[in-house]
Amino acid sequence: MVVKGDARPHMVPLLIIAMLVGVAACKSPDADEIITSGQRIVHPISAAIPGFDQAHNFVASDLAADGESEMRAVVRALLSATESMTLGMLEGETHEMFGSIADIDVDADGNMYVLDSQFNEVRVYSAEGTFQYAIGRMGQGPNEFTAPRFIDVNRSGRVIVADQYYGIKIFEQTGDTHRLAATVPLSFTPMGMCVDNDILHVQGSRAEDLSAIFRFSLSGDSLGSFGATYKSSSLSVRTYLTNGHIVCLRRPASVMYFPQFLPAIYGYSYEGVMQWVSKIAKHQSLDIVEEQSGTSGRSWVNMNVFNKTYDVIMGAVELPERHVIVQIATITPESIKSGEGERYAELRTYLMSALTGEAIFVTDTMPPVYAVTADRMYTVHTHPFPQITVYDLTSPAS
Repeated sequence: MVVKGDARPHMVPLLIIAMLVGVAACKSPDADEIITSGQRIVHPISAAIPGFDQAHNFVASDLAADGESEMRAVVRALLSATESMTLGMLEGETHEMFGSIADIDVDADGNMYVLDSQFNEVRVYSAEGTFQYAIGRMGQGPNEFTAPRFIDVNRSGRVIVADQYYGIKIFEQTGDTHRLAATVPLSFTPMGMCVDNDILHVQGSRAEDLSAIFRFSLSGDSLGSFGATYKSSSLSVRTYLTNGHIVCLRRPASVMYFPQFLPAIYGYSYEGVMQWVSKIAKHQSLDIVEEQSGTSGRSWVNMNVFNKTYDVIMGAVELPERHVIVQIATITPESIKSGEGERYAELRTYLMSALTGEAIFVTDTMPPVYAVTADRMYTVHTHPFPQITVYDLTSPAS
């Protein structure tokens, strides 16, 4: 069984440009008041970050000897990975070229499922990299996608795809292909998704619910919500500083939550109880400026994403046995405006313990990681054209 998170590293700067623009935002009546009429406030504020006053350091300097030894072994396995396969061409057949790789997952047989958000389809490749078939196409019909963002292949081989506008679509194996079996409608935009025990966990923001993570059955039944959100009376501020990645872990049975723009990472039990909070030191925050009109009572939110250096959690991917790869990027005005190379100035990779939330630094040269199995790591480059590079590695669990 493959374990993975919802790393979408190269998409984040583009999403920032699309989403973090000046907007007029009505205040959420259920949120705590943090500004008064005519006041200007720059977010994030430490006091508004849930559990921040009790958080421990993200990068640990005093890991237990046994724990550190285990994590160092995993780091060695990652750093000794050898390139085994590359998919993606500048020119070739349609299945040989990628438009925008949104997500990757791998099934128990090693087949690779690549979600391409530009072609609006899931491409299935064998473990050897041979193209098999495609699932979906552009459109609003049952077997079509409009803005697919995340993919998960569960234990029974169902292919689960989250569409930004048309909820979550579940495909089942039928002969030599997959066909739509069910659709789970959503009343919010999915910003992260993971599946475990046939339970959908979807990260997003809803005006009527101050939770960060929502649960659904595969038949679409709501199973509740959990996860503390950034405390703000502005729905826009709360949404921007709540959206992030989530990872479902089988051992330990838990859910990890990574708000993209906050210097905090959260570990929850499978029942939704917060277990720990990890604080990212020397985090350069993106300024989100909120101003309230004294006459209309509306708050205005503006973000200057082009002229400031800031950090963002760009991806989180589960490894076998209690560990998660976390990648944090530094975005600079030059990197986000550049037409050359990746859209970040630096990408730092850490190995994190799902049990404690403590991490150790791995490297700043690893490409964006999209999935990891017991013996392979799947990474993505976007320049000069989209490519998937597969690495062989000794089992991190060993």
